[in-house]
Amino acid sequence: MTRFANFLARASLWLGVILPIITLVFEGLTHACSSTFFDPLPTWWHYLAILPVPITCFLTLRLWKNPSEQAIERLSWVNRIAWPVILLYNVTFAWVSMVACLLLPFSLAMIFSKEALFIVLILASLGPLAGFVGLAVATGSLSRIRASLPDPVAARCIRKGRYGWMAGIAMLLIAEGPLLWTEFWIEGAAARGHPAQTTALQILRKTGREDMLLRQSYEAGSSGLQGPSLALLFGREGVPFSFREVLPGGPIGFNQAREIYFKVTGMPFNEARPPRTSQFRLLGMNEGIQRDGSLDGVDWDAERGGDSVGARVRGLSLATSSMQWHLDSVAAQAYGEWTLEFGNVHSSAQEARCQILLPPGGFVSRVNLWIDGQVQEAAFGARAQVKAAYRQVVVVEQRDPVMVNMSGPDRVAVQCFPVPAGGKMKIRLGITAPLVGEPDHTGQLALPAFLERNFAILPGFKHAVSCQRDRGAVETREANDTTLLGERVLPSGDPAPLVWAKDPFAANAPGGTQPAYLARVRESIQQAPAARVVVVLDGSFRLRGHAEAIRNAIEAIPSNLKLEVVMATDGEPLIFGRDALAQRIVPKAFVGGRDNSPALLKGLKQALPSGGEQVPATLIWMHGPQPWAFDRRDVLPPSRETPTRAVAVQNSESYPTELVEYLAKLSAPPTLHTVEMVPGPNRLLEQLYQSTELRSGMRWNGTPVGLKAHLASIVGGGERWRYRYTRSDMAPQEGVQVWDQLVRQQVYEEVMDAFKGVNVVPDAQAKRAAHYQLVTPYSGAVVLETKQQYAAAGLKQADPDSSPKIPSVVPEPSRALLLVVGLGWALLRRRRRGAK
Repeated sequence: MTRFANFLARASLWLGVILPIITLVFEGLTHACSSTFFDPLPTWWHYLAILPVPITCFLTLRLWKNPSEQAIERLSWVNRIAWPVILLYNVTFAWVSMVACLLLPFSLAMIFSKEALFIVLILASLGPLAGFVGLAVATGSLSRIRASLPDPVAARCIRKGRYGWMAGIAMLLIAEGPLLWTEFWIEGAAARGHPAQTTALQILRKTGREDMLLRQSYEAGSSGLQGPSLALLFGREGVPFSFREVLPGGPIGFNQAREIYFKVTGMPFNEARPPRTSQFRLLGMNEGIQRDGSLDGVDWDAERGGDSVGARVRGLSLATSSMQWHLDSVAAQAYGEWTLEFGNVHSSAQEARCQILLPPGGFVSRVNLWIDGQVQEAAFGARAQVKAAYRQVVVVEQRDPVMVNMSGPDRVAVQCFPVPAGGKMKIRLGITAPLVGEPDHTGQLALPAFLERNFAILPGFKHAVSCQRDRGAVETREANDTTLLGERVLPSGDPAPLVWAKDPFAANAPGGTQPAYLARVRESIQQAPAARVVVVLDGSFRLRGHAEAIRNAIEAIPSNLKLEVVMATDGEPLIFGRDALAQRIVPKAFVGGRDNSPALLKGLKQALPSGGEQVPATLIWMHGPQPWAFDRRDVLPPSRETPTRAVAVQNSESYPTELVEYLAKLSAPPTLHTVEMVPGPNRLLEQLYQSTELRSGMRWNGTPVGLKAHLASIVGGGERWRYRYTRSDMAPQEGVQVWDQLVRQQVYEEVMDAFKGVNVVPDAQAKRAAHYQLVTPYSGAVVLETKQQYAAAGLKQADPDSSPKIPSVVPEPSRALLLVVGLGWALLRRRRRGAK
């Protein structure tokens, strides 16, 4: 071997040591390849499988200095272990390696520039090629040395080399096997309607990799794949040849991945921490991104300006949150203002989106946005008009709007854009809510909470809550995002039987001036008990922890009532009676995420009058999240969705399900009582509230006793309270005057009573709701930046004087304070008499 050839061999071996290590460290720290092409190192097994490459090159260098038979035998084994993995990675990265070779001279010129990190990227891209060349040099050197050995020693080296091949293939199978196994069954789970789908879901729950599904929920196409084998089979980017055109299937798209993730785990994909994405930029590292991954997400927001909340957005978080509430026990009402401030450490502006669960019977009556430090009021208008104005500003003009629309019973969708790069955006929601009674309370306020969001809430974050009662008592507390759903606030007294208020909107009401005074009287009515009960039960994993409470609550339904339970499963719903409750409603029966629409359809048919019945059965739906409309009509055939960054369609207004279509055929469908066992996004509920009468009632307090009482209040008869409203031109002579929230409550109830679905929008009701500044199924609210934008959209900004506000209350003096004042006055009189 000449000196030059010897130099090249040593250089190749040293590069085979250094560059693969640089590649491992660089990808492990930045995830650059995983966010651009595919994830090449998804598990620690992949790191271990690659380590024999630099180890072989290093041992070869040592062997040249100190050759021995033991070292040669050891190197023969390690050398063969490294070949399977280096061949796979070089075939997969051949295109990337060629580009890196072409860019290498240009990157060397950037060593002393601000873009010096670019050369690290190029060197990391050359890691597989350098490892292959170094391994080839090591193998050739080993063959020459082995040829000079005695035959017995050479035979042992060859035998150990065979063992090395087997060990290398085994290590590669350990690393890639679970990924290929999971992808195979993902293909089966994506075949909607195929008999193998149920089997595929069961196998994925037991042996599949959830992180693969989560990544594919965020990354469409090959960038959602994990491991070089899947990239070679199904990828398009970064590989010289893809079997995608030869093999059926391929990486699934956003929609199917998110649906399958829920069916496998029972959790909406955007509740889980997003997969780690690249922290690398050609101009440097992202600043401000949390090292623990709490601010990870997608860089490019595919759902911006759409109807769905979608994936978590990288760098976007909730900066501050505070609530101020006032409880009026006389009017049995509450009004609160929730101020939210969003922060964005990303390099580009982002849209914050969320769905909020309101207090039972609550609605949004005020929306504010801070623009240049000034509070701006919203304009209220028809739902379609508000959406058109928001999308024009967000998509076309890229300016400062916020929009609030009702998305379901006691639910609103909030969207605001832009949260500026490196900046913040502040909004405020005014929420009016009745104090809903429970069996053990005259009324209470359940605080609003997030159901779904595309922004992060960092660990340790607290919501500041302040509650002011009408007698002056102020209570402050803190709650995290989980406990906020369980927070309850009790009023300081009982409601008055007769209250009245002056209507500030009466003079200019649509359709002409109406009486300016509104009175509300509380009446007692008798509720007829149920004759028959049908319970539709969600069989998803999130209800597993409540299995015993659910069973006990259903068993507590009076035994004289005929009872049927329809339980959602992966296949046909289970139908059973009271005698099978103990065997069917057990923790192990709740797995994954179940589509509840077939069970609801079956329960609906079971609840219809039969056998001479005059009225339908009482229909109760006990459920958890349903983040996907499983049988919507927007999906492509079962083979495959297009793996592009298409917007994930979740608009339930445009894609009716079989259940909704069946309801539309019924002249008088049964009333559906919903009991939300685990709060979360629910597309099925959103569809149902648009097509049938829903009664969500009180929010479950999380206790077994509360659940029994809740079901008893639905199926039992007895005395109930209801409110009756009347209007007059003169102020009532009797009763107690209360705030004008009473008027807003009456108009909201009037609009909801007339609600027949979003496809039937009475112009009078939409104008009436907008006039009273309410967010309803017919009307929404939007804050724009300029008067020209309002004029172009045909909207009028609300007058701040007509917007509701937190009243200031003079605290009622306590008994101790009155006693001190009385003693002081008595002492003062005694001193004056002594002076006389």
